Amino acid sequence: MKEKFDVLVIDSRYKHSLAAVRCLGKHDLNILSGSAKFSPTKFSRFSKKSFRYDNENFERDLIEQLEKYDVDLVVPIDYKSNIKCSKIAGEIRKYSNIVIADYDKMIVASNKEKMIEILNNTKINFPKSYVVKNKKDIGKISVLKKMAIKSAEEERGEKVEYVESGKDLAVKLEERLEHGTQIVQEYVEGFGCAFFALCDNGKVLQSFQHKRIRQYPESGGVSSVAESFYDKNLEKCGEEIIGKLKWTGVCMVEFICDEKNGKYYFIEFNPKFWGSLDLSISCGIEFPYLLYRFSKGEEIVNLDYESGRRFQWVLPEDTIRIRSAKNKWDAMKDWGRDF
Repeated sequence: MKEKFDVLVIDSRYKHSLAAVRCLGKHDLNILSGSAKFSPTKFSRFSKKSFRYDNENFERDLIEQLEKYDVDLVVPIDYKSNIKCSKIAGEIRKYSNIVIADYDKMIVASNKEKMIEILNNTKINFPKSYVVKNKKDIGKISVLKKMAIKSAEEERGEKVEYVESGKDLAVKLEERLEHGTQIVQEYVEGFGCAFFALCDNGKVLQSFQHKRIRQYPESGGVSSVAESFYDKNLEKCGEEIIGKLKWTGVCMVEFICDEKNGKYYFIEFNPKFWGSLDLSISCGIEFPYLLYRFSKGEEIVNLDYESGRRFQWVLPEDTIRIRSAKNKWDAMKDWGRDF
């Protein structure tokens, strides 16, 4: 008889993978975890067994584990594994269950150029944007005070870069065009925030919102401290985008709130679990467990949560942020206040 596991968590090396495993394990679920690299999650008491897979042979190695063990639900964590699992969802479902968007929707949602096309038919705000496919497109850009450069496709993604002159913009774009189409966007002053959800064909089953208090690096990166909050306008924006995509599974819809006018500007759609998962779990919104319950056919009721609750990622983000901060003394005081 095959050994039984309730959930297989893929990409177990991430901090939010550990958050997911702990969340599921506290509900007495047996967890199998897999990673292509060293994974601290394998040492968690909630990870009953772990294995390594080869990224180049992801499908082969995953199916091999599903043939070896009796697994109820497959849960990919990072972007690449979500894309790969979505592509082979039919094969996975021969052995197990997976709650994930169709592959074509996954590709659209993770392509910034395609998302801009979708948003053009809505009332949702997004920064003034230019699609740059070749050097000729660079000359069509009206240079603003500060601009962000992003890869159009997540899979080919280079890090976001910021420029403040036409000369720097041209230099950066010529370098980055070697990696595919680029998106140039107006820089919006404000605070980062996000709408998180578990969805079924465009319907939001459970949602959560947070705003960034601090991030690493300071110029723009991952949250080092975030706070739960709720705004009806943000909810409407998030739900409209999810509805347009007819999304199934978990997702993060990222925005910036312009503090001058209070408007939310869409930044990107992340078709996966998010790095700040700890915060929603600490507020009682246990997305990994809700996903498991949904996979079992249980009804999901959208729960309320406490606003104003903070979570600090002490290691590594908020600690290494001190080293790179312009004012290290203030950064240390901020660190101590939230510790």
